[in-house]
Amino acid sequence: DDAAHRQQYEWGFARRPERELYLLASDPHQIKNVADQPEHRDLVKQLHDQLLAELRRTGDPRVVERDPRFEHPPFTDLFRQQPRKSKQNPKGTQAKRAKAKSVQAKDAKAKQDN
Repeated sequence: DDAAHRQQYEWGFARRPERELYLLASDPHQIKNVADQPEHRDLVKQLHDQLLAELRRTGDPRVVERDPRFEHPPFTDLFRQQPRKSKQNPKGTQAKRAKAKSVQAKDAKAKQDN
């Protein structure tokens, strides 16, 4: 039944909220996110500020770089399907052959010029 499994699916695969805070003493399985509750606002801000200070101190690119490298390939396309390697023509073989031909052509031209 979809309804019976929806919550488990959400816990496992849904996008995470921007902020999360769990009270382990009363919620050891970390099911109820209390980050948005007003009584925890100060703690959430304190933890957020502490995290940002540590990220700045350690030079984390997501915080200190204007255009963070982690927002661009290859970091953003990890799940994109890569072309399959052919057993007859392994990846890179064509490029290597083209480069070898180019080098041979330059060598031949250099010999003609001399």
